[in-house]
Amino acid sequence: SLAELRAEIRIEDLTSLVTGNPQERTSMRAVLRDARGRDLERADVQVEVNGVPMQFHVGIGNYYDRHPCYSLDDDPRVAVTPATEYRFVLVLPDGARQEIGTVRTPAALMSQQIDLPRKRPASGAIAIEWRDLAEPAELVLYRSVSRREDDSTIVYESGSSHDPSALRRTIGPGWFRSRSDKWTLPAKFLAAEANATLRSIGAEIAVVSVGHVAAGVSKQSTLRAERRIRLDMECAKFE
Repeated sequence: SLAELRAEIRIEDLTSLVTGNPQERTSMRAVLRDARGRDLERADVQVEVNGVPMQFHVGIGNYYDRHPCYSLDDDPRVAVTPATEYRFVLVLPDGARQEIGTVRTPAALMSQQIDLPRKRPASGAIAIEWRDLAEPAELVLYRSVSRREDDSTIVYESGSSHDPSALRRTIGPGWFRSRSDKWTLPAKFLAAEANATLRSIGAEIAVVSVGHVAAGVSKQSTLRAERRIRLDMECAKFE
C-alpha cells in the first residue's frame, strides 16, 4: 500500500577542489522501497520533481543484485540551485498522483568562502577559515597517509569524512558562533606517525536540509538536500 511505501530522496550539490581545479556536480536520486526495505523495481511507476519526470534505471552490482532508482542530472528544466524548493510526486500506472514530499536546498555556499592552504606551510600554525556563512555547517577534517610495508611496498590510505578519527565541528551562525571564524588545526593532528607519512589533510564542509514527508506515504521516507565542498592541503608529494 502507499502508506507502506518508503521513498528515499537526495539532492546533492558538490564542489571538489581536491585536484586543484574546481569540479562541480549536482544530482537528484530517488529510491522506492517496500515496508520491508526492499527496493521496488517498477518501470511503470514514475517519480516527478517539479513536474518533470525523473529517469528510471537499474544498476547491476555484485552477484547480479539490482539497484533500481530514479535520477535527474544536468536537466535545465530542474537545475539544482540554492534556497529552492523541490516537490516530488509519485505517478502510478493508472495516472493517479501521490505527493511524496518537498525539500528546500540550503542557502548559497561558495568555495571562495573557505580558505585552506593548498600546500602545508614550512612552519607556523595552520588554520582553515570561513567567511559569511548563511547557515550552520559541519566541518570535517581527515588525514591521508602512506605506509611502507616490510617488502618495501607503499600502501596509500586515503581518508574521508567518514573516518572515525576525523575531527568534526559545527561552524557558521549559531549560539556562541559567528558567521566568520577560523579553526587552527591541532599539532597532534598534523604530527607524523611511526612508519607513516602524512600525505594530505582533507576538509569537507556540508550543509544538509531535511524535507517534509507528505501524508499518504510511509513516515520513514526521507528527503534530503545537501551542499558539500571538499578541499585538501598537500603535506607531502605522492611517490
